[in-house]
This record gives sequence, structure tokens and C-alpha cells, in this order.
Amino acid sequence: MAELHDLVQQIDVKEKMVFRANHGSNAYNIAGIFPHEKDTMLEKISWLKEHPENVRPEGFRAF
Repeated sequence: MAELHDLVQQIDVKEKMVFRANHGSNAYNIAGIFPHEKDTMLEKISWLKEHPENVRPEGFRAF
């Protein structure tokens, strides 16, 4: 989760960029449009860190 937070935090674009981290193997889905939704995505990641019971159980993560 820290890696995704760092990745999102480091993205700095001026033009619209669609971002998706929604593969079935991910513990959670993060999606948004940079730069407008960057803060929202970071807030969701922080919330998931504080509430790990809301991430997808490992048994449900598949390729």
C-alpha cells in the first residue's frame, strides 16, 4: 500500500491523465483522473491503511 501511495504522490501532470489500479490481484481498487482527483486518491489510500479490514482478502486476489 505504501508503494501505491508513493506512486500516486509522485505523479505530477498538468494535463488530464486517467489512472487505474484495479487488477484482481490488488488488495483494493484505486482509480481517478489526475490532476483533479489526486488528493481524493491519496485520501482513499490513507483511509485503507487505517481500515485494513476493508481490503480484498488474499484468497479473493487472483490473476
